[in-house]
Amino acid sequence: MKLKPFPAEDWTPVFREYIGKELKYLPPDWLDKKLIEILPPDESTLKAQCAKVIAAKGERQMRLHGILGQVEGLHLGLMALVRARRPVALDTPITFRLLNAANDELLPVLFYFKTEFNAARPSAYIKDLNPMFARPDPNYPGHPTYPSGHAAQSRLFALVLGAMFSKLGADLITLANDVAYNREVAGVHFEADSEAGQDLAAKVFKLLMSNPKFACMVSLAQAEWPENKDLR
Repeated sequence: MKLKPFPAEDWTPVFREYIGKELKYLPPDWLDKKLIEILPPDESTLKAQCAKVIAAKGERQMRLHGILGQVEGLHLGLMALVRARRPVALDTPITFRLLNAANDELLPVLFYFKTEFNAARPSAYIKDLNPMFARPDPNYPGHPTYPSGHAAQSRLFALVLGAMFSKLGADLITLANDVAYNREVAGVHFEADSEAGQDLAAKVFKLLMSNPKFACMVSLAQAEWPENKDLR
């Protein structure tokens, strides 16, 4: 199976704006020094995973609520786990500033690699896949498939929250994995896309935590959750 390119005309212009965006916490020379690298998509791997994408299609109805809810609010399930001991939704501005900062650092790196590999979505290979978000659906993912953005973002959020609450780490990763898999069920990603996104998130997280300013923000965010002290 020969790799196919993502059609240039299918790009949603707003996503191109992330490419080359200035970074605040990651080293500005991360690319030149190859501080973050991921392997390109592999033809034989994608060919083998086509059957998995087709099989996952059968889970759409069962997972419909989660798939639709995670189109944009993919951090909500993770936050619900963190908030489990909080009787009311108190304001936690530093925590959300922390998650937004992590996401802002991830996206330019993510879209660099999406552009570099320019990989087509599974529907380019699988006839009658009928992905849940196809044109002209407003939630159509108008950018290359590899690596998966949902997999990268959910894994990065899980790692950041896990740095705040280490005893929730495994459960947070499980929730993040579910977000990634839901995108495979929706027919917009291969498993390889998810794995590459998760790998990318881990490397971005490691670099972020090596920045004292970002690590300090993690500590400040942690202090907003006094009822979760025993989960640190």
